Amino acid sequence: MRSVILISTNDKEVEHLLQQWENKATNMYIDSDKLNMMINGERIYIDYCEDGDADYEDNELVNVDIATPSFYSICYSDRDTMKYFIQNSIFGEGSFMDNDLGKIMPVDELKKGEILSFIQ
Repeated sequence: MRSVILISTNDKEVEHLLQQWENKATNMYIDSDKLNMMINGERIYIDYCEDGDADYEDNELVNVDIATPSFYSICYSDRDTMKYFIQNSIFGEGSFMDNDLGKIMPVDELKKGEILSFIQ
């Protein structure tokens, strides 16, 4: 499994994504702060990270202009499915994504660019 971190302006992102995907994904499972689903036969796992900011050095989040960020780990089994998920999801306005390889960028910019070069 590969993963990215969603740094969101929305502290209810799991519920928000459930509402967006409940009629499109299969094998959905939600447990408070976790959402698991299958899209096109591939798995996506979304987990709220309560102390997500603890995993970052002070200077890593300097360009993330969110007053109170919420962190979510998004694990995925297939890059093309993850690209589809990113393109077809509405995340909290002003959210960022961290590819865990040293690059953090606004989700809006990521959707306009080459997603497959951003994710593993």
